[in-house]
Amino acid sequence: MLEKIKMKLIYNKYFRMLFQPMYHSYRNLMNMKKSYIFKQTAVEALEQIQDAFNNKNIIYWLEFGTLLGAVREKKFISHDLDIDIGLFISEDHQRITNLLSQVGFRKVRSISIDNGKYGLEETYNYKGLFIDFFYFTQKEKEMYCHVFSNEYGKSWNQTIKEKGGLIVYEHTFPYDGFKEIIFLNKKVLIPNNEHEHLIAQYGDTYMIKNKKWNPYKMAPNKNILDNKVGVVENYE
Repeated sequence: MLEKIKMKLIYNKYFRMLFQPMYHSYRNLMNMKKSYIFKQTAVEALEQIQDAFNNKNIIYWLEFGTLLGAVREKKFISHDLDIDIGLFISEDHQRITNLLSQVGFRKVRSISIDNGKYGLEETYNYKGLFIDFFYFTQKEKEMYCHVFSNEYGKSWNQTIKEKGGLIVYEHTFPYDGFKEIIFLNKKVLIPNNEHEHLIAQYGDTYMIKNKKWNPYKMAPNKNILDNKVGVVENYE
């Protein structure tokens, strides 16, 4: 009942007119805080990920916005607030968690499809910075992963309650292995075909900055899986 009342208020135009300025001010303050933490901690977090995975035969690479920044700007995107990392779903998920926890990462959330066998996204916290790990499945010359969202006009909780989980967006990329580059004076992996990879996600204009980018609406390679849901588990 409270959830329904809250959603009615949020989507009531008079309520939005009254409280929208306050909400935007709060959101801007939170984003400023996240931006400060990102600038202070992102390079260190990347180093810790390297320490956790290097020499462990784990393939991981820069993905989504972090990859875009590395290719287009040779640094993190100026308005980015988190780090995106790709892994293969065949990795031992518990081993990943154990290795990251040894270098100060706390797992705060996982979103899984079919108990993590078909799809998985995990979010970790490192000194206030959030890092998203996207687990990919590779098949011949393609690989795919998943992002998750609430149903339009409904909150996460309401979507989960009604559907049993979040809406699943499957993103498919051409696969051609990985290569090593220098990013912020560190050796990291990115897809061999980074331009085709970024075009698949962001379109031909990916070299042009677009702060309003929305993967749920604008990604060319997305496909909604109506027969799947993302099951959310929070750890704190």
